[in-house]
Amino acid sequence: MIDSAKILQKGPNPIAQIWRFPSLTVNAIQSSSREQAGNIINDTAWAKVTVRLVDGMDPKECMKLLQDHLKKHTPWGLEVDFKVEALNGAWAIEPKGQVFDAAVSSMRKGYEAEPLKIGCGASIPFVKPFADALGGAPVLLIGVEDPYTNAHGENESLLISDLKKACLSQIYLFAELGQQK
Repeated sequence: MIDSAKILQKGPNPIAQIWRFPSLTVNAIQSSSREQAGNIINDTAWAKVTVRLVDGMDPKECMKLLQDHLKKHTPWGLEVDFKVEALNGAWAIEPKGQVFDAAVSSMRKGYEAEPLKIGCGASIPFVKPFADALGGAPVLLIGVEDPYTNAHGENESLLISDLKKACLSQIYLFAELGQQK
C-alpha cells in the first residue's frame, strides 16, 4: 500500500473498513487500447464498476443513486449509458454456533494454526438466495488462501501444501458435523 493512501479518516479499524463496509470499486476502465494510445480525443470510454452492499442497503436504490450521481456529474454535455449486469442484496451472518465452532476446530487441526475469521462475501450473489431458501440454516464460507494466492487475479494460485491442509480441514469438518446431533 502507498504510505500516503488513506482508507477512511474516521471509523473502525482499516480491516473492518476494507471487509465489512460498503465500497465502490472501479474494476476496469478503458478509453483506447495501449496500441492506440496517443494525443487524441476518444469517442467512447467504458468502466466496470462494482458496489459492495451491506445489510440494510437496497440494490435497486443504490444503483439508482449511483446512476443519478454519475449523470449529474457527467461533464461537457457528454452522454453516459449503463449496462447493469446484476443486482444482488447483501448477506451477513454472526459466525456463532455448532457449525462455526466445528469449522474453527477443523481448520485448527488441518492447518495446525488458529484460523482467522475475516467476514468477507457480503455481496456474493448466490449466498443470500441459498440462505433464504434454507430457512436460516447456517451458511459457512471458507476461503483457502496463502499470502501469494492473488485471489481473483489473472495469476491466481494456491500452494499445494495449503490445498492439502484445506482438504484435511474439510475431512475434519465433515467428521465433526457428522457427530453433531
